[in-house]
Amino acid sequence: MQLKIAFRNIFRNKRRTALSIGMIAGGFSAIILFQGFVGSIEDDLQGIAINTQYGHLQIATEQFWEKSAENPRDALIKDHQKIIAYLKSNPHVTYATGRLTFGGLIGTRDRSVTAMGLSFDVAGEKQKIDALRIKSGNALSEEKPYAALLGSSLASKLGVKNGESVNILAYTYDGVINAIELDVSGQFTTGLSELDENTFVLPLQTAQRLQDTGLVEKIIVGLDSTALTDDLRLEFARELQKIDPSLRIKTWFDLAQFFRELQAYYHAQNIFLEVIILSLVLLGILNTVGMAVFERTGEIGTIRSMGYTRHQVIAQFVTEGALLGLTGAFAGVFLSIALSSLVNVLEIPLIAPGATGPFPIYVGLSLAAFQNAALLTITSAVIAAAIPAFRASKVEIVEALKHNI
Repeated sequence: MQLKIAFRNIFRNKRRTALSIGMIAGGFSAIILFQGFVGSIEDDLQGIAINTQYGHLQIATEQFWEKSAENPRDALIKDHQKIIAYLKSNPHVTYATGRLTFGGLIGTRDRSVTAMGLSFDVAGEKQKIDALRIKSGNALSEEKPYAALLGSSLASKLGVKNGESVNILAYTYDGVINAIELDVSGQFTTGLSELDENTFVLPLQTAQRLQDTGLVEKIIVGLDSTALTDDLRLEFARELQKIDPSLRIKTWFDLAQFFRELQAYYHAQNIFLEVIILSLVLLGILNTVGMAVFERTGEIGTIRSMGYTRHQVIAQFVTEGALLGLTGAFAGVFLSIALSSLVNVLEIPLIAPGATGPFPIYVGLSLAAFQNAALLTITSAVIAAAIPAFRASKVEIVEALKHNI
């Protein structure tokens, strides 16, 4: 009965009700669009971090992580083949391969620059090579071990083209300078300028020859689900202690400092934006509901004289506010879907900080975002209705009845 009365009351003034519902729906859709936009950026960056740099898990010795080895060779993994065999026996592991990374000098006859070398097991990390997004030329292959992929911006700095050769100078683990000549197989892009400007990729076996070792500094593990990362890290850590107590495991999230910083920034920005949107919604609804409560002051006096308590009066208006918020949220669902579809179809270009080029704005929709937006907007509507109702309920019955005269 109370719901029926509340529903009838909120539609007494259709224009005012439509305005309130529109404000709630607008606030609802604004929250959904921003969360969907930020979520899509985080998903893209997470994919780049996992597929081109870190994998899901990385295994290395404690000396490697702490950089405490007197001789860099002591920080290498001694029995990496046995560890890789164990990891591959897990059904959730899609790949497990060794890797070497090193800084060196890469150049041509005319110019040279310092860059970071990433080595991949071409056969074992095929999806990693594919994730590099070849911009021109060909990917690395087992048939051409003395070839390298250059970040597109790095290739531009060197002025080198596909098919030409580059020289790489680097220190071995014994502190001796070694050099190797590689053909430029192609150029890749990750979408992040930091990587594209300073990174080249070569086969693991070639990097081992350059650094005069048959060992690896870390083992990269890929999983079939990112959600399993933390659980499998604990499982692998227990077993690996039996093989080599010096081994330590880190997740991609532990290593991706840029991603963590950007995620923290976006979350703070998201909270700030939600507060602004909900404040505007709250003030707008407070104004319209406050006017409605004022106009019904005489009615409040009448029902109070019939035996209704102050709490019952407040409950009546709060119910109306909840229905108003629920209706606005329901309308906001359809508005959010329509606006997000429009944005995705238009493919509006955006250049993000650190990106090598524009990418289309994409708004992803998730059930969690809808639940969060509904909770926030309905709560705001309830608060907006409760504040003037509380004030009106404190008015003396006689004073309230005078509004009927």
